Amino acid sequence: MPIARARPMTPADTLTDEAKAAARREGARERSRRWREAHPEARREKDRRYREANREALLEKDRRYREANREALLEKDRERSRLSRQANPEANRDRVRRWREANPEVAQAMNRRWREANPERLRETNRESVRRWREAHPEAARKASRESARRWLSANPEAARETNQAAGKRWREANPEIVRLKAARRRAHKAGVPHEPWSLAEVLQRDSWTCQLDECRCPEGRAIDPDAEPRTQWSASADHVVPISRGGPDTTANLQAAHMACNSAKGDRLADTLEEPGAG
Repeated sequence: MPIARARPMTPADTLTDEAKAAARREGARERSRRWREAHPEARREKDRRYREANREALLEKDRRYREANREALLEKDRERSRLSRQANPEANRDRVRRWREANPEVAQAMNRRWREANPERLRETNRESVRRWREAHPEAARKASRESARRWLSANPEAARETNQAAGKRWREANPEIVRLKAARRRAHKAGVPHEPWSLAEVLQRDSWTCQLDECRCPEGRAIDPDAEPRTQWSASADHVVPISRGGPDTTANLQAAHMACNSAKGDRLADTLEEPGAG
């Protein structure tokens, strides 16, 4: 009886069953790809019939996929929308305008929800919009501000009075030298005496920060402390040698450095008189 010869070994004989199955699937995919490339019309018709025959299954598959990849799909949509807006800003604005005109109630509801969810961003956006408008329309902005202030003052007289008083107090505290100069000018004008602008620092520097009154009462001596709290007992002040009430001018030549307490004690007296103090 003749002996059968063994078949030579091929590379396929060394593969496992799983590898063989994978190779068959890959071969089938490759044959399908070549057929699709060679028959595009038949491929489209075959796909169409498959979608029609499996519509519900495909919809269910798509739904499950979207539920499982919701965040990734949303992020992909946002990125695609952002790139589209950057590439076509005018077309995007026109599309949004048409949609808002066609869906006014939905647009208003969306705007309301956004404002409620983003109060800080809304305030910042409004401030930036107002700033750009004011820069572009300075005259109209000034007119609008005056008109808005007038309406508010008319509608809120008590609040306006309190606001003005508080603002005036803050300004006076921040600008004591200007307040002092205006008060001195007003007193000089009322008394009918000469007046010239002067500063307390100028008088103190000229008199070497030393109290010039003979009746200095400071227990620490005549030296005036530059770090003393303003308008306290031993803080710096400027005394009129000849008081304004006695015809003395409101000029640097008629001023001398003095402690606040010493100045108040002198009042409107002259250095060589002993009259009772009045309003200095």
